[in-house]
Amino acid sequence: MSVERTLATIGYRISALLLDEDASDETIRRAFQIMWTEFPYAGLIQQVSCFIRDVDSMYRSVVDIQNGQLYLESNYMSEDQVASVLGNNKDIVRRHRNGRYELWIPATSDKLLGFVTITAQSALPELTWSALVAFQQAISLGIRHYVAYRPLKERLSFLQSLTDLSRLITVSDNTEAILFNLVRAGVSLLGFDRATLFLLNADGTSIERTICAAVGSAPVELREAPTLPLFGDEPMEIPNLEAVWVPITAHGQRLAALLLDNVYSLDKPPQDALQAVIELGTQVGLALQKSQLIETLNEKATKDDLTGLHRVDYFYECANAQLTRHTALGIPCSLVMLDIDSFKEINDSYGHPAGDAVLVQTADVIRRTIPTGAIAGRIGGDEFVILVPGASATVGQAFGNAVLQAFASPSGVSVPGGRPLTASIGVAVSPDDGVSVSELIQAADKAMYQSKRAGKARVSVATR
Repeated sequence: MSVERTLATIGYRISALLLDEDASDETIRRAFQIMWTEFPYAGLIQQVSCFIRDVDSMYRSVVDIQNGQLYLESNYMSEDQVASVLGNNKDIVRRHRNGRYELWIPATSDKLLGFVTITAQSALPELTWSALVAFQQAISLGIRHYVAYRPLKERLSFLQSLTDLSRLITVSDNTEAILFNLVRAGVSLLGFDRATLFLLNADGTSIERTICAAVGSAPVELREAPTLPLFGDEPMEIPNLEAVWVPITAHGQRLAALLLDNVYSLDKPPQDALQAVIELGTQVGLALQKSQLIETLNEKATKDDLTGLHRVDYFYECANAQLTRHTALGIPCSLVMLDIDSFKEINDSYGHPAGDAVLVQTADVIRRTIPTGAIAGRIGGDEFVILVPGASATVGQAFGNAVLQAFASPSGVSVPGGRPLTASIGVAVSPDDGVSVSELIQAADKAMYQSKRAGKARVSVATR
């Protein structure tokens, strides 16, 4: 087969791959790897590159094969750099530079779409002008198709990713899941280098939390909140960052702001990305409001309105689950019951608002004192219960004494005038005093009344 026919065949094979399959970078790279292995005098060739014109008038290397090794990192050439070699015509250029021989083969329609460069250690004189023109004409078919359909493919892919992300967000009722899914998808689905979500305070003027994800890393919450970027209250594109900035609002309230950027690759955002992300931001805002409402309702159903501790039913549910798990493992649990001493006198002497304040202070003391993993609830009036998993009777008694000390501290519990208050505490331990929360509460209640009868302000352990 003649060299001219061989080159034409290789060019048509490359074009056929691009026409038959998706117009992607992966396809064009695979096609040029075929060229590398089948090109005449391949042993003399050092490098084959294919540059495609980008939307910003730069030429990006989609293919870069050096000594048989494919490199994925893109290189860029400006219009001026390309024009200094190819000029304004469509002709193939041979040149000798820095001891290397180069062939520049342009692919054109009404303008230059891209070009192929072949670098060799010799002049390759056997590649005649007619053979190179045959290769140029054949390969230009595929490059024209790639240039025409790649933006459409990218846009369709971007819109599909937006649809997937929208579905992911709208079906979630969990605020944390919405936030982290949004940031994760900004990189993994929408294809940006980095996604940063700024969560704002109630009046929308300062940052409360910042969640960030980047290529190759999972979303993380930043420990120190940065200053809110001054990109404005309106959605906008930020050219120097190759980014889009979209405030997230719902019913006029500014909830957050999303910054998607290509700060590493400097690739331009997909076409119409700003408008698409604006629409996504609207969905995110509504989803956040819905999830926050659901979480508020769930909290009202599970938390005591006054103290914020578990309601009695929710305490039983959580505590029984812990108790069952630890009992199966042979690990004890302590249930501590606290009753405020002389609470009725407080209500009678100072009124119910003062009594409510005492209950709130008591809950604060419990929250400050309980160990990690413990469950606290208010089960009625001035009675509080705490389940401490993994605690023996001795540990439960020590915890009860720690609560009493916190009660009596300057920051503990007091009534108007500063008079400190005390509490009586009873401790029961599983499985000796019971294997259910109800049984442990009954045993701890008896122990608590032992403390009352013994003079109050003390801890008693259930006796068997």
